[in-house]
This record gives sequence, C-alpha cells and structure tokens, in this order.
Amino acid sequence: MKRFIHAGSIYCLMFLLTGCGIGGHWMNGNPFPEPITPYLHYWEKAGASPETRREDSVLCEGRRSDTEPFPYEYNKKLWLPNEKMAQARRRLANQWKVCMMEKGYVYTGKCYDTEYTRKYPSPSCKGRVLEKLIRLHD
Repeated sequence: MKRFIHAGSIYCLMFLLTGCGIGGHWMNGNPFPEPITPYLHYWEKAGASPETRREDSVLCEGRRSDTEPFPYEYNKKLWLPNEKMAQARRRLANQWKVCMMEKGYVYTGKCYDTEYTRKYPSPSCKGRVLEKLIRLHD
C-alpha cells in the first residue's frame, strides 16, 4: 500500500511540474494581449459585407473561412503534377490573392521584410513598405 501511495505521489508531483506549463507561455501571462483578427478581415472592399467577402473567397477557389481562406491541402485536385506541397500552397495562395484583388479587395494587413518574402514576394504586398520582423529569440 505504501508503494502505491508513493507512486501516486510521484505521479501527482510530475503532473504538477509538467502539466501546468513549466516553460510555456501561460506561465508568463496571456500570449495574445490583443484580440486576433481573422485573416479574411484584412481584405477590405467598399460596401462588402463579411458574407460577401466569404462568397468572393469561394469564387476565388478559396474556403468560406475567415481564418484560413487558402485552398491548400483540402483541395489536392488543384495541385499540379509533381508539385510539392510548399509550391502548391504558395501558388494557390497567390492565385487566391490576385483573384481577390481583381474583385476590388485591398489587403490592409502587415507585410514583413524577411528572407522568405524577398524570395517569394506576395502579390498583396506589391508596392507596399515592408515592416521589419522583430525576432524574439535568436
């Protein structure tokens, strides 16, 4: 019986030390001090309602989702033969962005200056000043 109590105590201690977020962001407070704006809300067009914006996203081969409108994995039939996932994601996202811009939408979110965005510029950030991305850890 003592062995069972001892093992239970060790289990509880381990749970308390690891299950409460030791080293995690919850120990330092709320990691999202501001409400997160869904990605599709950064696409603005005069007179367009949120439902119109979702419908236009679908017409641009995207999803009816405010948070992730790009048609990545869920629609593999749009992938080209021998295309890798990263290439397909980039191509489909850019097609979606160009389509939304052709419908009169303007991207109002931030555009960052990174090695990736220099190598693969986004159509929605063309002609805009790119912000430096602040690195928290090196």
